[in-house]
Amino acid sequence: MGPRKYSRATLELLCWPDGINDRLPWHELKETGLYLADEPFRSWARRGIFDSPEREVVEWHPRRDPELPALPLPFSARELAAFFLAGGGTFLLEPFENDDVPDEEAMALLGENGDAAREVLREACRLRKKAVDRFGHSSEGTRHAAEWLLDGAGAPTEPQAEPVAAEPVQSPERTLKTGALADAFNGIMGVSAQQWRNRLGDLKHHLWLTPARATTAAAPTPATWWPLKFAELLLEREASAESLNRAFLTVLC
Repeated sequence: MGPRKYSRATLELLCWPDGINDRLPWHELKETGLYLADEPFRSWARRGIFDSPEREVVEWHPRRDPELPALPLPFSARELAAFFLAGGGTFLLEPFENDDVPDEEAMALLGENGDAAREVLREACRLRKKAVDRFGHSSEGTRHAAEWLLDGAGAPTEPQAEPVAAEPVQSPERTLKTGALADAFNGIMGVSAQQWRNRLGDLKHHLWLTPARATTAAAPTPATWWPLKFAELLLEREASAESLNRAFLTVLC
């Protein structure tokens, strides 16, 4: 089961009472999500309201691609957490946060129909704090935090039980080539074998996978990976222990 998705109505409630256009004037709401808007920046630049550093802050995009929505519709808690990390998203988060934790009094003002909004706020704040604690507040750390959150955007955010199954029947020294590792973990966190191959081959944009690499690729020899470390990294991203054990028991042993 994928993560719960939240609708435009939830986003509109998060922007109450100002409305989306007033709360997030540097974004443009379209059918598929919130996109960075050009016209407000051009208008404000002509009037001298924004200098370059200020504009750079507000134009921050969690996916680094203005052709994609900064916050898609519908959105998951992980996607909202990534949006909250920097730029315009911080203005959306500000009224509901107090010292890095949700402000329950502020969330109560969302009213009796605000259960979904409160739910996604609590989870997004938890995930955002977890990402910031892991990667720090620097510009580079924020980028890594966004990548970490969005790489898991298709995974359930509910806490998973700690693994209690028997230890995998394999030597801890064993390594796997890229293709074998990708095939073994096919489908875990909603990621296909081919998608794992792509991510393992692009560590520049998936730095969180680097600790699992045993050797680098040197043609004609492919890179090799520590499957146990790879599983630990996925478990940190809330992959289910059951799915990880199944990968070991059915493929790796």
